[in-house]
Order: sequence, then C-alpha cells, then structure tokens
Amino acid sequence: MVDRIREGLSVEIPKMKEQGEIPEAAEVTLVNDQSSYIRNAITSLQYQVGLGGVLVVVVVAFFLRAFLPSLAVLMVIPLSILIGLLGFYLTGNNINVMTLGGIALAVGNVVNASIVVVENIVRHLGMGKPRLEAVRDASEEVATPILAGTITTLAVFVPVLFLGGMIRYLFEPLSVAAVLTIAASYLLSMTVIPAFCNRVLKVGKRDLSNDDIQQGEDGRFSAWLTGAMGMRKLVVLGSVGLFVVSLLLVPLIGKDLFPDVDAGVFELRVKTTPGTRLEDTEKRIIEIENAIKQVIPENEIETIMANIGLPLGKGAGFSTILSPNAGPDTAFLVVT
Repeated sequence: MVDRIREGLSVEIPKMKEQGEIPEAAEVTLVNDQSSYIRNAITSLQYQVGLGGVLVVVVVAFFLRAFLPSLAVLMVIPLSILIGLLGFYLTGNNINVMTLGGIALAVGNVVNASIVVVENIVRHLGMGKPRLEAVRDASEEVATPILAGTITTLAVFVPVLFLGGMIRYLFEPLSVAAVLTIAASYLLSMTVIPAFCNRVLKVGKRDLSNDDIQQGEDGRFSAWLTGAMGMRKLVVLGSVGLFVVSLLLVPLIGKDLFPDVDAGVFELRVKTTPGTRLEDTEKRIIEIENAIKQVIPENEIETIMANIGLPLGKGAGFSTILSPNAGPDTAFLVVT
C-alpha cells in the first residue's frame, strides 16, 4: 500500500496535472511514512540472520573440520523463523516492529541446540559406531539437557503474561515471536537435524591425535583448577573485588524505557495568548517557520508541517482526539 502511494505521488499526480484535474502549481508531498520502521526492522533481521549464518558456518566448520555439519546447523535458522511466522497466523499476530524484534532476539538462540546435537553426533560417529546408532545415541544423550536449557530461556518471557495495559500490548507479540521461534529450534534439533545427519554425515574414524590434544587440554584445565582450589581465599576475594569495581560503572549506564534514537524528526508545540484569533496564530507560526529555516540549513529540511487550531465541520470530532491543539490559539509543527 505504501509503495502504491509513493508511486501515485511520482506518477499519478503529474498525470492529473497534465489532464487539468488539479492546478499545475499544486504540490503533493508525503509528510510522514511509518513504514520506514518496518523496512528498517526487516533489514536488521536480514542482517542478523546473514551474520549469524556466516558465523555458524565458520565456527562449526573450524572446530569440527567439516562443512556438512555446519550446513545442518545453518538450515535450522530459516526453518525456525518460518515456523515462528506460521505461529503468528495461528495466534492472530502479524508482522510488525515488535514481532520482528522478537525473531531477531531469538536468532542468537536458535542455533544453540542444533550445534550441541551436531557436535555430539560427530563425536559418536568418530567412535566408529554405525551411522544410525551414532545418531540415536547422540540425540538421546543431549535431549534432556537441551530441553532444560530451552525451558530456562523461555522462562524469561513468562513475566510478560502478568503485564497489563499498553506495555503488555507492546511486548506480548515480541515474546510470542521469540518463544515460538526458540521452541521451534528445539523441535527441529531433535527431529530434522538427526535425520539430516543420518542421511549425509559419514562414519568417522577415531583420531588418536585428537584424543591426545583433548587429553592435553583436560590436563591444563585440571592444573588450573587445582591451583585455584589451593588459593581459595585469593580467588574469592578477587571475584568479590571485580564485582565491587564493576559497580562503579553503574552511574555511567543510562536508564531508559526505550533507547534514544535520531529519527530526523522533531515536533514543536506552540501556545499563544488564550483567545488569540486563528489568523494571528498563523502569522506567529510563519515567523517560527522562518526562524527554523535560519537555524537548519535548507538542504537538510525535507518538510515542515504546521497544524494550527482545531478542525471544523462534520466528521472533525475524531481527528481532534489525535491533535494536541486545544483551540485557535494553539498549534504544532513537525519538522523532518
């Protein structure tokens, strides 16, 4: 719809001027377009999905030394998002800034379960087990721990159910989107991932050099842990000291319900002397517009929309609810 309106401004309005349906000097300008927020949210989600996919492929391929396992993990991202979108339809939600934000919030979690499952399957295949047996044993080993971790993550969104008013109206769709997407990732990790690995991955051979490396890493970790246990007081006091030092950063952290953003738009509300006539208020608004143009360079101003007084006539009642104006002596300007 928004694209059609923009197309009409660029195509249909000139045609109407040529046909004489509207005056040649008339100018029709798009004052406000809230679809930009949706477009930015979609772009941000695409960027996060793309970045997450690249990092998954690189990290999994690096540690498992194989590309196919990373491909198995990668396909969980779009499938989880698709199931989340299906959940929107079933729950009566639609695609908006909050639901897209919920999906973006879940992108970082959807690959966790699948990475654990794939890594464990590769480990069992490395033991020389038959493929089906390795996939079954590996999936059964991690099913319960992954379920516990998933439920722990989903529990974060439970308090939203106890919110009320406008806050619940805003954040409930976000929570629904995140919960559906994360829950879908667990189901996919327990079903699609094992089936994919059973069809694609090959039975590996036990690599003694990797065992030696693993034993060496375990030995170093054991030595560090033994050393820390021998200096318990120092470790505890050091941890408490780091915690206290971190509290010094609290005054430097902002506290906002929503973060500050530079939207490139500001609103100026004007109240003149009570009882001022509409035409006198208009003259004062023109002066304010000229003052704004003196401060802000002309090439940086897209539009200045002035709304003076209250609308009159039949059907004006509802529009007055949305206006901050109280009468002919008040006005507001929106500068883009």
